[in-house]
Amino acid sequence: AVLALAAGCASYGGSGLTPGKSTAADVQATMGRPLVKDEDGGDQIWWYPRPPLANYAVRLDRSGVVRSIEQRLTKQNMGVLKAGMTQAQVRLVVGPPGRGSSAGPPAGCLGLSV
Repeated sequence: AVLALAAGCASYGGSGLTPGKSTAADVQATMGRPLVKDEDGGDQIWWYPRPPLANYAVRLDRSGVVRSIEQRLTKQNMGVLKAGMTQAQVRLVVGPPGRGSSAGPPAGCLGLSV
């Protein structure tokens, strides 16, 4: 049972997805439906807010192949934010606010002890 819980938690941040190989279908099967989808330079960014401390961005190229998977709520990204940025600019750096049913971790991920 502990292994099953651990396997469910592995998809919380996209573990198991491989940039350059994994597809949009793989992302949805692993991480679920994104809360928000944005466009940036021809790529799509699928957002997976995981409050309180994570906001994952999965960047897909035009053919639907994963380019990158990043945790965007970082000290470095917070340092990029400047007064006067638009809401859209801020969202491309740190992602949307976490809300909705896809925002939390899979059941059993918090408080898992081995």
